[in-house]
Amino acid sequence: IYTILFVGRRQMCKETDNTLTNNNVSYHKRVGIYIASSINSTITGGTVRNNSYSPIDTTDAGITVLATADSNTITGVSIFNNSQNGIYLAANYTNIFSNTLWNNSWDGIYLSSSRSNTLWNNTIRNNTLIGINLSASQYNRIDANKISNHTAVAVPEVLSSSGVFLFGSDHTIVIN
Repeated sequence: IYTILFVGRRQMCKETDNTLTNNNVSYHKRVGIYIASSINSTITGGTVRNNSYSPIDTTDAGITVLATADSNTITGVSIFNNSQNGIYLAANYTNIFSNTLWNNSWDGIYLSSSRSNTLWNNTIRNNTLIGINLSASQYNRIDANKISNHTAVAVPEVLSSSGVFLFGSDHTIVIN
């Protein structure tokens, strides 16, 4: 189901300080890279593409980071053609910077109930819904991202070509 797992307290990896560098993660069912119960993981470089999804799990994405995995870094990754979000983040204190996300079937980056994350200098284009979507996420910083050409086909009258969409997300700084 997953290509690469960082899941602490299992045999897959240690609970902290995991690093994944310059990998090609593609054509897998559900999630390309999945991080849970592992703190301070780093994903650097490489490609995450063409990963499909399960209709019953909305956390599927090219890269999924769950609430049990805080203080991570995702940088320099090309993330495209995934069947849901490019990055799904439900964790805190994560830095997402200098990535390129395009042609994902939902959002480029989706934050759900996450706090104190930084999204900086990402290029996000041509995703089906929204470039960066925050839901119930507080104290995040979105800065210097290049966001363009999102179609928002689900509810075009509300989200038409939305670069950044905040829903129930207080105390978020957006500078683009």
